[in-house]
Amino acid sequence: MVSAHVRFRYATRALALAGLLTAACGSTAPSAPSPVPPSGSQYPSVVGDWEANNLLSLVYRDSNAQLSFGCHVGLNVRTQTGGTFSGSAAVQGGNDKQCTFYFDFTAAMSPDGTITRFQLKQPFTTDTCRPVTDTTFNGNASANQIRVQFKDRATCVDGLGNPRDTDRTFTINVIPRSSFIGAAGISLTTT
Repeated sequence: MVSAHVRFRYATRALALAGLLTAACGSTAPSAPSPVPPSGSQYPSVVGDWEANNLLSLVYRDSNAQLSFGCHVGLNVRTQTGGTFSGSAAVQGGNDKQCTFYFDFTAAMSPDGTITRFQLKQPFTTDTCRPVTDTTFNGNASANQIRVQFKDRATCVDGLGNPRDTDRTFTINVIPRSSFIGAAGISLTTT
């Protein structure tokens, strides 16, 4: 008969040997799962109020005369889901009718911020200009800036009241409203 003391010795040697084999061969215990990379691409967040002063350029096709108008743009992005976003904009130029218009839009961007679609819900029309071709768009967006360039051909009434065949280019280049107010030296205080 094997005594309890001998069994204990065999058991301790067996455990020690198992420990050595595990250390030499590696653990067979299941390892923790590897971190899973995030699914999908991250898009810049553009929800919020944006603002800046931008230029609208008109070129009369019959004379190549170019006119530029300073327009104040307030743009509001209300919703964003991934790379799709929508909102509205108000464009004003004081007494300048070339700059006065309002529009709602939907847009899409790629993960790097390139705007792949920008669609106005109404034509790019002002008191003095009516588009005669579709408006084309290009631009990009980030958390610090949204830039969209509109181009089209329009019939615009000149200063003498004559309709003119015109190429229009309007670049909206806006920054977050809080940054614009700070850059303009305006402070907002609450009481």
